[in-house]
Amino acid sequence: MKRLVPTLAAVYLGACSGDPPPLGTVGVSPYLDSDGDGLFDNDEQLIHFTDPYDPDSDDDQLTDGQEVDRYRTDPTLPDTDNDGLSDYDEIELYGTDPRWSDSDDDGIDDLTELETYGSDPTSDDSDGDGLHDGEELSETLTDLLDRDSDDDGLFDGNEVDRGTDPNVVDTDGDGISDYDEARVHRTDPLDPDTDGDGLSDGEELLDIGTDPRLADTDRDGLWDLDELLAETDPFDPDTDDDRLGDGSEVDFGSDPLDPDTDDDLLGDLQEFLSGTSPILADTDGDNLNDIVELQTTLTDPTNDDTDDDGLSDGQELSQTNTNPLDPDTDNDLLSDGDEVQVYLTNPLMPDTDGDGLLDGDELTLYGSDPLGTDTDGDGLLDGDEALIHQTYPAVADSDGDGLSDGQEINTTGTDPLNTDMDDDGATDGAELLTLSTDPRDRDSDDDGISDGDEAYVHGTDPALADSDAGGSSDGAELGSGTDPSSAGDDEACIYNDTPRYDAAYVPSGPPIEPVYVEVEWQGIVNGGGFEDYSYLASARSSKVVFTFLDAGKTQPPLCTIEFDLSTSISAHDTWVGSSGATLYGTYDLDLVNGVSDCRTVDPFVYGGFTDLRALLASVPWGLGIGPLTLHAAELERDVLAGGGDWANDWLPYVLGHYITLDREGAIEVGWAMGYDADCRDVTVNAGDLQPVASATVAPAEDYHEAHAMDSLFLFEVVDAIP
Repeated sequence: MKRLVPTLAAVYLGACSGDPPPLGTVGVSPYLDSDGDGLFDNDEQLIHFTDPYDPDSDDDQLTDGQEVDRYRTDPTLPDTDNDGLSDYDEIELYGTDPRWSDSDDDGIDDLTELETYGSDPTSDDSDGDGLHDGEELSETLTDLLDRDSDDDGLFDGNEVDRGTDPNVVDTDGDGISDYDEARVHRTDPLDPDTDGDGLSDGEELLDIGTDPRLADTDRDGLWDLDELLAETDPFDPDTDDDRLGDGSEVDFGSDPLDPDTDDDLLGDLQEFLSGTSPILADTDGDNLNDIVELQTTLTDPTNDDTDDDGLSDGQELSQTNTNPLDPDTDNDLLSDGDEVQVYLTNPLMPDTDGDGLLDGDELTLYGSDPLGTDTDGDGLLDGDEALIHQTYPAVADSDGDGLSDGQEINTTGTDPLNTDMDDDGATDGAELLTLSTDPRDRDSDDDGISDGDEAYVHGTDPALADSDAGGSSDGAELGSGTDPSSAGDDEACIYNDTPRYDAAYVPSGPPIEPVYVEVEWQGIVNGGGFEDYSYLASARSSKVVFTFLDAGKTQPPLCTIEFDLSTSISAHDTWVGSSGATLYGTYDLDLVNGVSDCRTVDPFVYGGFTDLRALLASVPWGLGIGPLTLHAAELERDVLAGGGDWANDWLPYVLGHYITLDREGAIEVGWAMGYDADCRDVTVNAGDLQPVASATVAPAEDYHEAHAMDSLFLFEVVDAIP
């Protein structure tokens, strides 16, 4: 400043007379406000560049001081913001900011707002619709002076926020204004079908009345449009009042307008619950109406064959009259279907042919024909064969012996289940049809050789005891080594018909009187063995009795000894015949004890014995069981082969008797005999057993009697009496 003073002084000196001195002139006050505009002259000149002598330097009707201190406008420019409006007009008339061309910062300058659009330059949202004036002008193209450009009831800003078109009353074109959708119906103004049911919101609200926010107004599972197409009532979940919702009916396939779609008298709801078809009166096609199956026959209307027997329910009721609930109506172990379609049997009769066997058993167990009473043609009913005789109803000859089962049961009396009833090596059929022998007697001609051995081993005639008619039986000849087919080497023997007690053994030493003994057995024969019979209704026990006679065999006897066989017998060995077959068994007799009255016998008569039990005890006694003729022949051969004296040591003691049974116990029916030493033929001429009628035998005794008929007991002494 000091450097400027001389310069200013020079200027002042050269200035015109009468002008105010320039600022900074020496002698001028720095605080002078020459024009009274509120600014010091010095500040106007140096800072604001205004005229210190003109209070309104820019002539905008605002003093320089007002512009600088109050409005902060440029006092040198009448339009500070260059917006076409003077600072004075902006401040005094429009209230705009003279420093900014766009006072409200809405993107439109103040002059344009005032002169072009008539909007408020002091408000960025002239119409208060939530949108800046500039936004409305350049973006939404809405009326910046109308808050609801489309007059739909929603402010433009609200529509923009919602995404609707502020220039369109009905943005989605569904016939409902945006305002009504947003504020009244709460539908989506951007979606013409708010609930997506195929109907526009306008159709639902204005035409139909359904809820545009619910695709299924009546909540029946069927959308409103589908209900219209199906002609159901979209306001009624069950149009036909059958208690099955319209949607369920459509899904199920029934008619929601008809409570009984298939007119089978079974309502659609019942069909739904039963699983039957609502459009078929006969769901399973078995010719029975569904309601009949459910209420009358109780069959399954969804299964044409309720019992799975191969016949439809209708077929069973109308044709076969079988039970459609039971696969085997007659309980014959065959399904009704198999009976009708496969085996042609009667499904209502368990035994179609009436032969005593169930149809199923005939086919599965016996292989017989359920349509024929005698499948194998053997003269026996299939039922009798299976249930009574235990033969095979599909096999005419069950045991394969050459005789039909009917022949064996009705004619020959043989066992249809035993090929060789007498176990002689020849089948029953061969014996009757070829050999002419008795299939119930293993030695039909009683020659000591089985029929089978004669026919197939020795070549002799099993029907003739003496095949060569030479006088000796075939058995005796084979035992002695002669030829049973040649009569020239036979030896003839004749036997008495009464018991013999001759040729008694006389021991060496001091002479004594011979003693003869009769032996009596009481018991029961059981095949190749024997047993106690005390369980029968009898007081008699199983025993053996020795009766001693003098040399003249006078009666009464001298004395007797009785032994209880339950304590005095044990198995010893088995005798085998020349054919290799077992003939009989032998049993040791322990004859030490016993009941005896022989203690009183004269000791001098019997060699000093005071108790004949001691005499018997010294002899190795045995008991043989079997036919006497067979025993004697085998016994003779065995004794001779061992070097024994058959005539003197054995023959006199071949004693015994036959027994059989009645209801009381054992009874004697004949005696065995001793034979001459020079005979090998041991055929019995007297005392043979005779059959006892089965009617006289109690049922519990049948088994024993059957074997007692052709058996006897043989007591033999295996060494001489001392």
